[in-house]
Amino acid sequence: MRNSKIASIASVVLVGIILLSGCGGSEEGAAQTESETATTEIVVGSQQLLTDQRITVLDQKVEYPKKGAAQISSAITTLEPGQETGWQLHRIPVLVYVMSGTYTVEYEAGVTKEFPAGSSFIQAVKTNYNGINKSEDTVQLLTVYMGAQGKRNSVMR
Repeated sequence: MRNSKIASIASVVLVGIILLSGCGGSEEGAAQTESETATTEIVVGSQQLLTDQRITVLDQKVEYPKKGAAQISSAITTLEPGQETGWQLHRIPVLVYVMSGTYTVEYEAGVTKEFPAGSSFIQAVKTNYNGINKSEDTVQLLTVYMGAQGKRNSVMR
């Protein structure tokens, strides 16, 4: 069980690295169109984590920071029943993989989305949100920040 969880985490981090490969302000990378983007599929067992994602959970185009050296960070966040992340936003692409539980996210525009264990998504950019564990089970998230040196990963409201 632990080895499969580690393999899942490693695969999600690999997806983040692949997504970040265009980061760093390269004009050539910035000029790449959707039709030129290479297809990458990461599969763990029979679970597909993320493939060819070009938009965020709120249908915003994924764009990497154009200034600063590419910098990837990751964290595992645990939310006990009733806990919240607090209102925040990201100015960089952020990949979220729900390792356990059901993660509920409220966005400032009045949109609420639920993500069950095993789901992954690109978090909204430049949009305030609050993550909540509304269930009776613990929620664990793997978050991969695809940023740049000098850019904060999260901005708290």
